[in-house]
Amino acid sequence: MRNREVLITKIISHLAILKGEVSLRSKVNLQDINIHAEQFYKIMLNDILDINLENINIVEQNVAVIDLGDRINKIAIQVTSDNSKNKIKETVSAFNEKELYKHYNKLKILVIKDKIKRDDVIKNDNFSFDMGKDVIDVPYIITKIQDIDDLDKVIKIEKWLSDELVHPYYKSKIESKPNEVKTFINLIDFISDEDNHKTFKTEDEPDPKYKIEKRFKEYATFLKKLYSDLYLDYAYALELAENNTDISSVKIRKIGAYLKDVSNKHLMSSDNNPEDALENLSSFFNDLFIKEGLSFDQMAVKFYLIHQLIRCNVFPN
Repeated sequence: MRNREVLITKIISHLAILKGEVSLRSKVNLQDINIHAEQFYKIMLNDILDINLENINIVEQNVAVIDLGDRINKIAIQVTSDNSKNKIKETVSAFNEKELYKHYNKLKILVIKDKIKRDDVIKNDNFSFDMGKDVIDVPYIITKIQDIDDLDKVIKIEKWLSDELVHPYYKSKIESKPNEVKTFINLIDFISDEDNHKTFKTEDEPDPKYKIEKRFKEYATFLKKLYSDLYLDYAYALELAENNTDISSVKIRKIGAYLKDVSNKHLMSSDNNPEDALENLSSFFNDLFIKEGLSFDQMAVKFYLIHQLIRCNVFPN
């Protein structure tokens, strides 16, 4: 069960990379990401939904209204970063005018940014389009992945997403921002040094879901959003750091012991407010870097701490 939850969490984080890139490119009016997204989602949806989507722009170049189509299962999909109501209406109107309903009895509009909640139904003589159900987005895809019973299939999807999104994305970032990796390595080395902490023992097995959703219920949205936002820029740097430093099981235990001890002190001094405590704990480590005369990335420090929070090494139960 836990292995499945870890995989789903990774999949959600991987998809955040594409979502973030789409959002950034849209802000600077670069729409070429839509073209790449068509191929990406074609492969993923075929695997998740067991369908046979083809790129219609290649197969049938005169059908510009839809991007992906499966003639066998009669599903048509347009992939777009435009979540406006006008875009939806234009697509449905063109789908009707070209009589594509004769070949596809389902039209879906996949919004690769955040979709806007709507309940409008567009009715035509030959088909209708429900904006509440027929406009889909990344959360819809995640729900479909969660519904997959075959664990091997979920593993395959996670690996594919990692190969397609995570490693290529972060490879270019790390080459230009090595300070993030150095920050993580220095943090790991400092925290695991026996001279810097005392032994701390946990009584129970940590429960990440309990911690975020129940113990810190008022702050759950903040904590999860912060982790998701920082994951985009720092996750692969942390992976590189952990792969390039000697992290034995003893060192992992020492890191956990130290973080549990020092973070608890900051949580208590912050009246059990994890948002304030996380900020104070980040400042604590920033000051250590400054004292040692080391360059560092402040947000990398914060990401490492919230990453350890999810592992229950920060603010232990």
